[in-house]
Amino acid sequence: MDTLTDTSPALLNDKEVANLIGVHPATVWSKAKTGDLPKPIKFAGRTLWRRDEIMAAIEAASAARDAA
Repeated sequence: MDTLTDTSPALLNDKEVANLIGVHPATVWSKAKTGDLPKPIKFAGRTLWRRDEIMAAIEAASAARDAA
């Protein structure tokens, strides 16, 4: 089953990203700064991450693990 559903928000804040990947929100910012996670976007006065980009980063990390 796909983890993306029609009811999933397209944009996530740092706490939602942290919850999704199981880290502290400060780690989300750190990983975005180092390029381990996609950079956030500014939208409607907020800093948010696109859910599809976060899911792609997770898939890429899994593929890299499996290739090793």
